Amino acid sequence: MSKTNTIDFTKGRPSRNIIKMFLPLYIAYFCTVLYDIIGSLWVGTLLGEKALAAQSASVPAVMLFSALVMGATNGVTILLSRYLGAKNHAKVRSTITTSLISLFLFGLILMAACLIGINGILTSGNVPIQIFGIAKTYLFFRILSFPFIELYMYFAAVLRSYGNTSMQMITVIISTILNIALDPILILHIGINGAAIATLISQIVTMLIMIIYILKMQIISFNLMTFNFESLKEIAWTSVPSAIQQSIPTISMAFIQSLFSSFGIVSLAAYSVASKLEIIVLYPGLTINMSETTAVGTCYGAKKNLKIKEYLKYGIMCSGGLVLILTPLITIFSNNLSGLFGVSYSAAIIVKKYLEIIAIGYLLNCVINSIMGEMNGLQQQTRSMLLMALYCIVIRIPIAKLLSSSTMGVDGIAAAILISYIAAVVVAIIYQYSVLNKTVLKVSLLARDTEVQIVNQNS
Repeated sequence: MSKTNTIDFTKGRPSRNIIKMFLPLYIAYFCTVLYDIIGSLWVGTLLGEKALAAQSASVPAVMLFSALVMGATNGVTILLSRYLGAKNHAKVRSTITTSLISLFLFGLILMAACLIGINGILTSGNVPIQIFGIAKTYLFFRILSFPFIELYMYFAAVLRSYGNTSMQMITVIISTILNIALDPILILHIGINGAAIATLISQIVTMLIMIIYILKMQIISFNLMTFNFESLKEIAWTSVPSAIQQSIPTISMAFIQSLFSSFGIVSLAAYSVASKLEIIVLYPGLTINMSETTAVGTCYGAKKNLKIKEYLKYGIMCSGGLVLILTPLITIFSNNLSGLFGVSYSAAIIVKKYLEIIAIGYLLNCVINSIMGEMNGLQQQTRSMLLMALYCIVIRIPIAKLLSSSTMGVDGIAAAILISYIAAVVVAIIYQYSVLNKTVLKVSLLARDTEVQIVNQNS
């Protein structure tokens, strides 16, 4: 692996390392959100609220696929970070080969399943009959992009395990610029499907750039002879819980969207706007989760666990500080931002109230995800998954259903989301002090004892 743009998390200042990892990664995901938002802006402005609602209907399926692949590839990052920290290069090679083959096949199966079940996907989301046909065609083109999304995410995850997030940032910026240029042209000539085709083209280009970079820099070594079932078992053990963990918020989001749909097209369009705006303040939590996973995993593999608490502290400060800046801006200017999407004044009011109710929850999300990133790095991804399921499904969904059926209406949905964040941060902090701190201390003591034994043997 070329040393260019890589980070050794076992050395240097944790504050500098985590910022160097976090910022390019956040910019990459922010740009991903940006070209989705710009696509929606063009659809809403040129085609109207009905087309925007149809586009929104495809979001849960697209996000579920992305979440499953992101989680599965993050599982690869967990393994690679540990083996890189332990300097086990044979395991690194077998993990890369085995994961590339298995995850590519996994992506093809998911794409085929989505194409076969496209009607059921839209029906389960309570998509209004008036926009069902439009939504189906749009979703079809988005599903075609799935293999390219998966390959891009895989290579980005491999680079991330080495601490290289700069290339992911660069490729996504290029993709965003391309998408911004293609959207208005294709939407004017093809309609709403033009937005999906523009996204498909930009994702193909992004994937090709990533592959060319990896081949040119000789970053990974792919050899079919290094494929083995022991590595496949390890990948499944880490990737399956990680994939489920990442898909849980998307499942929750699909249910939330279904509740908004039950209030009519205006409410659905409002949630389409609100969900895009709130991703800007949710992604600091997601990116710090990934950053903590790599940093902690590398230190764990190298048995240098004294830095783990430092990475957790600076991770919360870094992501939380960004959210403290972004949340007030998005909330204050939500009416203006909603207007850019071409939605009605009634929809803009729903968006503003939604963001105001949840506001503090976005900060809590950073604390929760920082701790879950530490859990992932310490190979506790199953427990991290259970924490995610607790607040996104077990707590959020029943309360959202209950409150939305009351006089609170759509405001009750936002209140339920806030309640779930509060409950989750309490559980996460308790787990941090009662379990994770002891785990870090225990492994640190074992590492110290090992070093003493080596010194004694040498003497």
